[in-house]
Amino acid sequence: MSTRAEAQDELRQTLMNLGLNESYGIIDGKDKTANGRSFRTMTFARAGSLDGVVHIFGPKFIVVKWVTAIRRLPHRGMEYFRSVESCQEWLIENFGVTK
Repeated sequence: MSTRAEAQDELRQTLMNLGLNESYGIIDGKDKTANGRSFRTMTFARAGSLDGVVHIFGPKFIVVKWVTAIRRLPHRGMEYFRSVESCQEWLIENFGVTK
């Protein structure tokens, strides 16, 4: 298993544990940058308040983008992470709220 696939599995489990699989579940995918380099993606959601995507370029280059109604966060945002662990911590801290 590739390091990107391992990072994707770990982050998918975190998203599932946070209940961010509402509406349409967590959708895994692959895409390519403008220069042809591939990366993995995962969409996530909490019905009525959050839609987002995780882009995994490698275990040390992860980007989370979101649109949310959670007032303590910007309506639209993006964060960059240098490790799976720091991404997981941020997801828990920002999206680990109860309904």
